[in-house]
Amino acid sequence: MIRAVERIFQSKIGNDDLVIASTGLPARVVYHVHDSQNNFYVQGSMGASLGIGIGLALNRPERKVHVIAGDADILMSLGTVVLMNKLNLPNLHLHILDNNACVSTGGQATCSDAVDFESMAKNVSVYKIPKDKPDVGRIPLKDSEIAQRFHDAINSPPTLVCSESTRKFFPDIKDVFIVKHAPTKEFVEKFAGSRKSSRIIAVGGGAVMDTAKILGGEVEAYPTTAAGSVTSDHAVYWDGPKKCSFQCKAPKVFKIVPEYLMDLPDEVIEYTLYDTVAHALESLWSKNKTEESEKYATAALAKISEITKKSQTLKIDEKTPENLVKLIEAGNLAGKALGITHSNVMHALSYPLTEKYKVPHGKALGWLLPRIAPYYSLRTPEVKGLDKLNVNIERARIDINYVIEEALKYPKIHDTTKEINKGMLLKILL
Repeated sequence: MIRAVERIFQSKIGNDDLVIASTGLPARVVYHVHDSQNNFYVQGSMGASLGIGIGLALNRPERKVHVIAGDADILMSLGTVVLMNKLNLPNLHLHILDNNACVSTGGQATCSDAVDFESMAKNVSVYKIPKDKPDVGRIPLKDSEIAQRFHDAINSPPTLVCSESTRKFFPDIKDVFIVKHAPTKEFVEKFAGSRKSSRIIAVGGGAVMDTAKILGGEVEAYPTTAAGSVTSDHAVYWDGPKKCSFQCKAPKVFKIVPEYLMDLPDEVIEYTLYDTVAHALESLWSKNKTEESEKYATAALAKISEITKKSQTLKIDEKTPENLVKLIEAGNLAGKALGITHSNVMHALSYPLTEKYKVPHGKALGWLLPRIAPYYSLRTPEVKGLDKLNVNIERARIDINYVIEEALKYPKIHDTTKEINKGMLLKILL
């Protein structure tokens, strides 16, 4: 048996492959020959090894799974071999150590000599071995240690996508993407889908969420800003000055954790507030608005009203966990609204401000809000202090003509209830 197992490991099993070893001597010999964190020993569960292997192969299609089992173990659950044949999983391999006996319990004979295992399914190999009982000790691992190995095999080590400031919340994760800016075309070409079989934990704002979704795995989103990206099925990336959209899955899990928000700089909170209000208003004056989008936008503005009651210039009243959670909730409601209607004039104007003049996106929207909103004569009593909002973007260094010309190249700029043209924009912005 030892020689057969050595041959299997030498010729069939790679360093990253997962191994299931059946109860009794097969598991002990596998431990003796080649123990690793990728080995799972099925102790005390006669007949269960192949079923566990099938489940693991289904769960981790990118990994090869090898089941090393005695003939008695496979005979006890012969229908599982039929299932293996039915599923025809290319990453699953069954290695049967056939000595026509239950050596672990005294050498009782089995009927393996009446079964042609290799004809029952693909990727089945039978190793005829003598009935001798190898002198190997018991496996010294605790049940909890074996269970942890299996847990790790099912759940691959996660990838963390975060900013420099949010890295500290998951210090033990080794595979980390630090996001310093919005994804670019070059990033998409290099990394899109590169973590499609991974669990991805994303902690941060919109650029972090977009980066995580482009990587392609199952994303657990922990937003620290009002990132509409946590609810959308696309990610934003940039090809030079051109804004592009990448189709992908929305995050599978979305959680707001107050502790992750308390370290946010006041500036980030301020920009998040502007971003949320801009998303809500832009969806309300969109030609594409629906009852559902209007419901989301109105609910978002109501939450903003709750946390800015004392403000005269659209500021959050107090930096408390409760207020910050409401801000992120409002942001995601507004993001849902804009996800239905899509962005229009304010976002079109904000893009060149951010791309050419490096004005942060939220700050650009804060500068645009008191200029654009009055043009739509929209009654928004919920947005207290909007008319007195005064955000400084160093106006003297910015060519407004250039900003307008670039904005007018954005097709969705005209998806509003009022006409948009260069003359009207010049009048509003100059």
